Amino acid sequence: MYQVAICEDDPLFSQQLSQLVKEILDEAQISFQLTVYSSAQALKKALLEEGSIIHILFLDIIMEGEDGLSLAKQLRQVEMDLAIVFVTASKEFALAGYEVKPLHYLLKPVKKMALAQLLLEHQSGAEGKEYIAVRQGTSWLRVQLAHIEFIEKMGRKTLLYEKNRKLLLSETLSQLKEMLPKSSFVRCHHGYILNIDNTIEVSRQKAITKSGAVVPISRSNIKLVEGAFLDRLYSQMRRK
Repeated sequence: MYQVAICEDDPLFSQQLSQLVKEILDEAQISFQLTVYSSAQALKKALLEEGSIIHILFLDIIMEGEDGLSLAKQLRQVEMDLAIVFVTASKEFALAGYEVKPLHYLLKPVKKMALAQLLLEHQSGAEGKEYIAVRQGTSWLRVQLAHIEFIEKMGRKTLLYEKNRKLLLSETLSQLKEMLPKSSFVRCHHGYILNIDNTIEVSRQKAITKSGAVVPISRSNIKLVEGAFLDRLYSQMRRK
C-alpha cells in the first residue's frame, strides 16, 4: 500500500492538500494510506520512535517550532530513505534544502495537475510497478506498460491501445516516446509507437500484436523494429 504523509501546521492548507491527494489517488484506483502531522515533533516520533513507513512526505518548510528544513536534515542523517517534497508559499525557498536531496518543490496553492503528475510517477517506482502517468483532458491516468500494445498519433494528441480499451491522451507521440522504456517501445512509423513485448509477428510492412491488431512499419524503421523483435525473442529463449 502506498504510504503518503503530510506535515503542515496550517489546518486549512493541510485539509486542502489532503483532499487533493485523496482525489488523485482515488481516481487512479491506487490503494493508499494518508497520514497528516501538524508538527515536526509528531512526524519525528512516528518515524524515528514508532517506525512508521512513509513512501512520500509533503513537508512544509516554514512551521512553528522546528521548521521543515531542519527536520529533513535530521531524517537524512539517519539515512531515512523517503521521498521529500517541500511545500512553500514563497519562491525564495525554491532552492532551500538542496543538501537533503528533495524529490520536488511545490508552491502554495498547490495545483492538482502538478501534484497528480508527481504522485503518480513516484508511486510507480515506490511500489516497484511499471506505469506511466498520462493526461486525458484535465485528468491524470495511470497506465501499466505491460498493457500497452501500440500508440497512434491523432493530430496533436495520441490514441493509446490496450487489449480491451483505447485511451485518447493529451500527450504528443514524441512526449510519450520519451516516457517509455526504449528496451520495449520502438517508433515503428512516424505516426506509431509499438510495444515489442506485445508483438507476435513482424513483416516488412506491418506488425501484429497479441490482440490481432495490425500496426504499420515504415521502410526507414523496419531494421530497427526487426532488431528489437529478434532481441526480445532471443531473450525469452535464454530465459527458458
